[in-house]
Amino acid sequence: MNLMKRIMQTLFVIAVLTFFSQSAFAKLSFPYDTEPFATDSSGVSASRDSGGHFRRPERGYFNLIYWIGTGTTPGSLILDFENPFTDAVDKDFAILTDSESWGPLADIARFEFFLNDTLQGWFDAELRPDELFEFELPGNGIIANRIVITNITPDPDGVNNLATMTFTDAGVAYPLDPGAISGMVTDQDTGNPLEEATVSANSYSNPTNSTGYYTITLPLGIYALTASKAGYEEKTEEGVEVAAGKTTLVDFHLTRINHAPTISGLVNQSGIVGVPWKYDISENISDSNGDLLIVATDDPENIAVEGYVLAFCYQTLINNKSVVIKVTDPGGLNTSQTIYVSVKGAEKTSIYPNPYIAGKGYPERIIFGGLPKEATLRIYTISGELVKEISPQPINGGSVEWDVSGISSGIYLYTIISPGGKNKGRVSIVK
Repeated sequence: MNLMKRIMQTLFVIAVLTFFSQSAFAKLSFPYDTEPFATDSSGVSASRDSGGHFRRPERGYFNLIYWIGTGTTPGSLILDFENPFTDAVDKDFAILTDSESWGPLADIARFEFFLNDTLQGWFDAELRPDELFEFELPGNGIIANRIVITNITPDPDGVNNLATMTFTDAGVAYPLDPGAISGMVTDQDTGNPLEEATVSANSYSNPTNSTGYYTITLPLGIYALTASKAGYEEKTEEGVEVAAGKTTLVDFHLTRINHAPTISGLVNQSGIVGVPWKYDISENISDSNGDLLIVATDDPENIAVEGYVLAFCYQTLINNKSVVIKVTDPGGLNTSQTIYVSVKGAEKTSIYPNPYIAGKGYPERIIFGGLPKEATLRIYTISGELVKEISPQPINGGSVEWDVSGISSGIYLYTIISPGGKNKGRVSIVK
């Protein structure tokens, strides 16, 4: 009867503890003031607050009580430390127990020490409630960043959690300074530094600065370090070791991913025989790597290339001639587009009336029609004296009027000057 009463009392305390799991306490003092940054529990007979770690609000110290029972799946308390810790000449680790819900049969716990999930050592220890237990790490030179405490006290057959243990705080005495990895990220071919490349190890990452330099502070361990940048092949360095308080140097030389340049949206061209014109295609070509591209055509006799500008000048008539425009990057990758070029002769100038005869009902003017763009009309006497100059053109759709009301009878010479050349002729006036 007394045994059943003790069992019921213990189960009642455990049930209450599930809902009320905080109690006041004093934070562990030096040298055990380096506490876990995250705590957890596992096993069917383990309980914790939803926060999952020892909690200390700003006003006062409050602790989350963890209880770990026994039974089918013994409970474990898991303590994770942001930076690894090691052993020294004195005690290395301390844990504080609590009498609340401490089972009457609670006795032995196993302490296991891990570094990045690899077991480094362990020991078993006898525990009692409401005491601060100080331990040395199991071996010289051990480095760990996780402690797992498992209740291994056996329960009587058919009864669970008579050996429940409770804990309110823990800390280590000799935390290690984190290490770092640093280096340069450069272009494999040019050796130039690569800015804004990303170097990462697990969940840690940092970009490179304008000189291609990076540095990452990491917990102790061995990492796969990766460097990446848009337009470059990703590269990974395996087995990079980070030691306490030391900086490991790792440089990366990334190989450019060479994509062919693009060219699009070119328009067909037309011009006049002997009249040069230019076509700027800089807005129609691009390269994902930002390379300086080489432009060429399959008609170099009539089309000169000035950077990204095509300079046309044809001396013969052509109609829809195909011309291939090709752009090439420094790696030899290229792309092309075909356009069609037409070249026509200069428009013939029409003069009306010619000759001009007064009294025939004509207005006192002579019309010069079909003038090319940007033309200048000059009219001379037969002796070469300039009579009239009209410019620029076109005016009124390529025609211009010469007022002859004050002009004497005679033969006059005209010259039409345009970008396509000169056109000469004569006109007669009879009054």
